[in-house]
Amino acid sequence: MKRLFFSCFCLFCFLFSLLFPQICISSALLGIRLWFSTLLPSLFPAMVLSSILVYSGLLEPLLVSFKKFWHSVFSLTPFGASAFLFGILCGFPMGAKTTADLYQSNKISKQEACYLLTFSAFPSPSFLTGYLSFSILENQVPNHLLFFIFFLSAFLTSLFFRRIYSVSQQSVFTRTQKETSSSPFAELLDISIMNSLFSITKLGGYIILFSVFQGILQFLLSSSSFFSVILCGLTEFSTGLNALKDTALPFSLKFPLTMGFSNFGGLCVLAQTSCVLSGTDLPLFPYLIGRIVCTLIASGLTFLFVILF
Repeated sequence: MKRLFFSCFCLFCFLFSLLFPQICISSALLGIRLWFSTLLPSLFPAMVLSSILVYSGLLEPLLVSFKKFWHSVFSLTPFGASAFLFGILCGFPMGAKTTADLYQSNKISKQEACYLLTFSAFPSPSFLTGYLSFSILENQVPNHLLFFIFFLSAFLTSLFFRRIYSVSQQSVFTRTQKETSSSPFAELLDISIMNSLFSITKLGGYIILFSVFQGILQFLLSSSSFFSVILCGLTEFSTGLNALKDTALPFSLKFPLTMGFSNFGGLCVLAQTSCVLSGTDLPLFPYLIGRIVCTLIASGLTFLFVILF
């Protein structure tokens, strides 16, 4: 049934592109601009640098110095903490990408990798301060409050899954441990660039496809209707946020929805995460259920803030 549904959906999109080519072309151009002007310059350097840091072992001395903090507060090993930090600093889907790299290099166990997938996904700081705070919320909410809600919702999500994915402080590996890469820096840089180019190109393909899908949704539904806004936000969150901004909804409802869309990331980010996890045996389900829990917590915290203040 799943295969039949997916085949029918692809056939529908293909026929739509033949009947309404202008809509699909304009939507695809929006996706290309988003990938080229935002994703490529912000994520590609982060992917290359994180790959070098993970496979060279340069992070190990710094992270081990704070191993008691990471274990007591987040129940993470020092290497697992690096995936959490990259998720915070670089945004979607770098938390999952770094987790997959660490797992493939046998620096964290599968149990810890699944645990990290539940709460290490964040919008990037530049997205929060530039797009979300300035463009969408129009500076009605201070930046430190946005960071606080995102971080607190991630921390509470980690508490929720901590008992399910218990992580040993020693990070017992489930596979044969490999030694830290001793390859020359030039070779390590070349490998990191090629792997990152492959990943960023695949991510661009997902963004273009989901942009076309959003264009179809907005054509079939009224672009200003509440149902259309919700669907857009659940499909690709940045476009959904822009559609939400143009609605006549009160700020007391817009703000929680904005935080919910930004935490979930949409089906597009889900597909990007699936892309960076390909090549490993890590399941996508921990990421999905973690995003749902984190989204509900963030929306609830935001709604509580609106009521109180």
